[in-house]
Amino acid sequence: MDSNQLFKYVYAKYGLKFKPAVPGSTSVYVLMSPVDSGYFAILSRGQGQSILDLKCGAMAALIRDLPGFTDPMKIKAADWVGAILEKVSEDSLKKALDFAFKLAMNGDEVNIAQNQYFYIAPDKVDDRYQAQAIKPSENLRKKHNNSLVPDRIRKMLEVYDYSILPSRGRAKNFYQQARMMADYDDDYPEFFAFKRFYPTYHDMNTGQLRSYFTWRSKIRQHVFEKTSTSYAFVYIYELLNNIGVDDAQDGYEKLLEFEEKYVRQFDISIDVYLQDWLKDYVLYYDLDEKIIKQRFASEIKRDHDYEVLHHPEKFTAQELAAVFAKKTTYWNSSKVINKNTRGAS
Repeated sequence: MDSNQLFKYVYAKYGLKFKPAVPGSTSVYVLMSPVDSGYFAILSRGQGQSILDLKCGAMAALIRDLPGFTDPMKIKAADWVGAILEKVSEDSLKKALDFAFKLAMNGDEVNIAQNQYFYIAPDKVDDRYQAQAIKPSENLRKKHNNSLVPDRIRKMLEVYDYSILPSRGRAKNFYQQARMMADYDDDYPEFFAFKRFYPTYHDMNTGQLRSYFTWRSKIRQHVFEKTSTSYAFVYIYELLNNIGVDDAQDGYEKLLEFEEKYVRQFDISIDVYLQDWLKDYVLYYDLDEKIIKQRFASEIKRDHDYEVLHHPEKFTAQELAAVFAKKTTYWNSSKVINKNTRGAS
């Protein structure tokens, strides 16, 4: 793809035009975001070679190692990458350009949209951003058959904001959808298993969503039944975000109840994660000091032992001996130490 073909492609797909960096220049062109007018692409045309600098964020280092890509020509920054038009494949260039465009459109502030949006070029381009909803694909319609989807679940699916990059959007979309479904109950007669790392609602099909909310409804009635581990994680994520609880104290108590009646009964593999999250929870929501001390009892005890070892002059010989006894097996097996310890006491 040469520079003229690039100009036509960008205009046809995004409705944007490269503009001379300096009025009248034919060697350097810039492409600006319709959102904030910031540059996200810079084209440098030289003798026999044209380089397109693209702002690709955290992915720049990875893209830079691909065939046809190099260090940026004009912007010497870690989040930029250069593409040599004469060497890079057309498909790779289009993918990198599309990624840079989406990153530019994402911006620092993202509104939660009700549909999927994409920048559509109008018949007469006036450089103003316009958005149009994309109709759901046939596969998406099959995945969520509207005749079987309760109205609340359908509305939850519709609010998913596809304009946010996945690295930022999964957590934010999950929280927004969780708030919508905080008081939702279901009574679905079927069960669909679910297995996913870092699961969210967006990863589930209709049957899985209904299976989850039906299981959650029983949990809220204190009926605990074994289910897919991924469903259990989603429920914990909800509680960590104070979804379906009266306040942080209520959320903490529900987490403890789930630990006792589900994790220890049906899926102890969750416990290693839950213990860390419980500590994060009591600190983040600034719960009662007594609860914090109880949750961090082992850490507090360990810190005390280290304090004794680092500053033995502040403690008695018996206190120092007690710490040594816990830290080494030699202490308890040594006859000399035991004799001296008994003599000191």
